[in-house]
Amino acid sequence: MRAASDSMTGDAIFPGDVLVVDSAIEPGDDKIVVVWLGTDHCVKRLKLAGEMPVLLSSNPAYEPIYLHPGDDVRILGVVTFVIHKLR
Repeated sequence: MRAASDSMTGDAIFPGDVLVVDSAIEPGDDKIVVVWLGTDHCVKRLKLAGEMPVLLSSNPAYEPIYLHPGDDVRILGVVTFVIHKLR
């Protein structure tokens, strides 16, 4: 898939980058994942510590997304490689 926003620039994932996503890898704490949230998808870092899972951007301009029981969420896979042009 292609990254669409600048929410993960702190992890060197830039808009337009090609992401290789492996759906066979178990999503775990601190993994960068592709998540389906309701009717949209996003790329975030998954944190499992604490009361509820949270999705974090590596760009401080974006707020954390807390996952509550009953939320329409599906983790599609773990990002394993990022391909981008040298800037």
